[in-house]
Amino acid sequence: MVDCYISANSKYEFENNTFYKSGAILSKEDGSPMDESTFKSLIKRETSSFIHKTFSNIIVLVGAGASVLCTSGKIDKRFGKTVFMLADLINNTLKQNSNLFTLQELAQLCKYNVPVELVEQGGASKLNPSFNLEDFLSDLLSFEKYVSDADASKYVRSKSKIFELIVENTSYEYDNNCLKHSTFINTVSHLVRTPSVLTC
Repeated sequence: MVDCYISANSKYEFENNTFYKSGAILSKEDGSPMDESTFKSLIKRETSSFIHKTFSNIIVLVGAGASVLCTSGKIDKRFGKTVFMLADLINNTLKQNSNLFTLQELAQLCKYNVPVELVEQGGASKLNPSFNLEDFLSDLLSFEKYVSDADASKYVRSKSKIFELIVENTSYEYDNNCLKHSTFINTVSHLVRTPSVLTC
């Protein structure tokens, strides 16, 4: 099932064109099966119940993909990259440099137990969708003080290269024609009434 909206009182989800509220199958008022547009209208009504209030404080937490821009169904690589895209780039870059540990070698050294790659039929390998770059980096940093003297220099070079790649690939020029951060901030700012203020 795909979760669409979760609150303290209800949970909206769908699976195979069947729509649910708190586990119960939804239908229209006339008893006919629920359609997607009516389902979305119900969620809009739910969100309106808390969005159209006055707030004294608003905190917005955004993830690594907040600046990912999709055009024509594909990610525009000029802007933000997903964590998975970063992990794939890091994996491929480290494999090409014999002076650095590969991502898999680093994972084994720091006891990160999720394989970095999966081997597909035909022998090709691809990044494992279960590989979590953020969890791995946490382990990588924590393990650094335990690295043997023989591996320390290569370990530090590899770690530095990972962070260099992250900075390189998450730095981009802001283009307000493509990215709509200001639209979002303006929308949220209308929820705040004087004397309260919005701080970004």
